Amino acid sequence: MRDTAADVMMDVLYDWGVEVVFGLPGDGINGIMEALRKRKDRIRFIQVRHFKWEQMVFLGNPEYGVDLHPIDFAAYARACGGSGFTIEDPAECGDILDAALATPGPVVVEAVVDPFEPPMPPKITAKEAAKFAESLAKGEPNRAKIALTILSDKVRELV
Repeated sequence: MRDTAADVMMDVLYDWGVEVVFGLPGDGINGIMEALRKRKDRIRFIQVRHFKWEQMVFLGNPEYGVDLHPIDFAAYARACGGSGFTIEDPAECGDILDAALATPGPVVVEAVVDPFEPPMPPKITAKEAAKFAESLAKGEPNRAKIALTILSDKVRELV
């Protein structure tokens, strides 16, 4: 079987001496997750904090995730000899990503986001909205903050 692009990427990371990858699994990176799984004896994957919004919207389940102690990942990357960038202001996102992509070698880009801002798709089905409401009703720990954020977003859209 031929190597996939994800296989090649994981082999390059291993050759660079990368031993641990932090990230969030999801449909868009299934190939990368499989490449990491096949190399679990060489590269460790650690899932970082994630509200698992997909479980809320598709299954109606409250969040369940891994919560790490907050650290400055960009500073850690620099301390390890790599390059690290932090995006705190969305207006700076393009410039920071341009700088990161122009940097040779491994780079960490840390984006500071509101953890209660749901990643809303362009269109929401009635079923997705119902499952999301179900997850809040079942005991989502941050339901008040999430609901307030959604309400605030809708008010800003109307104004």
